[in-house]
Amino acid sequence: MEVLFALSIVVIALLALMGAAITSLKNARHSKNMVLANHYTQQAMENVRAYKNRNEFDALVGDCSGNPCCYEEITSSGLGDIINCSSGWGSIDSVFQRRIEIEDEEVDLKKVTAIISWTDTGCGTDNLCEAEIVGYLSQWSN
Repeated sequence: MEVLFALSIVVIALLALMGAAITSLKNARHSKNMVLANHYTQQAMENVRAYKNRNEFDALVGDCSGNPCCYEEITSSGLGDIINCSSGWGSIDSVFQRRIEIEDEEVDLKKVTAIISWTDTGCGTDNLCEAEIVGYLSQWSN
């Protein structure tokens, strides 16, 4: 009887340790994805700034009929395809999607929003995570 009791305590302890290890791994994956998402948003902002510096300021926004223009990707050498701002995403890899929104704020000021989206069990009931960074670019002259 004592052996059975001791064995059940060992099994319970092992199950508790396994549960803690699984939770720890999920939290580590979520943290890694958050770091990568922040990196991808910063990368998008740097690409937009580089594109603006290599081209005309007004080249940042295409013909979007007064609405924000959304792009899958912007590199220092060119704009990606214009996509639907409410549902369009550009794929970064098998985990992350990115959308870059550019809109006119004033005559010489543009608002740039980079949004990264991915699914993760650590992100609420719908498992959809997003990271977003907003920046403003102005037209300046020497």
